[in-house]
Amino acid sequence: MTKKIICIFLLVIGGLLFLWTGYGFVKNLTPTREELIQQTRTFFDEKVMSTCFSEEQIEKIIDDSRKYGMIVSPIAMLIGAGITFGGFAPFRRGRKNTQLSDPFKFD
Repeated sequence: MTKKIICIFLLVIGGLLFLWTGYGFVKNLTPTREELIQQTRTFFDEKVMSTCFSEEQIEKIIDDSRKYGMIVSPIAMLIGAGITFGGFAPFRRGRKNTQLSDPFKFD
């Protein structure tokens, strides 16, 4: 029974990680680069930090954050899917003595 609880926990954690990073990935795809630069300028103007950053620095910040979002989010999504599958496979077999390290058999 303990193994099933662990499997359910892995299903939930992996699914949440997959959904959270998937949402972040889609959120990074929607705004254009110009919209992000304008939002950043507006944010800095509201916080009276516009004199601290030049236009080149703002563009570099935006480009770096977009690269980060395009690289890290899909990797985290794959990790979340792997964790979910790692919990689903033993849970599906349903035996009490199922170990998480048992080899998988696809019928």
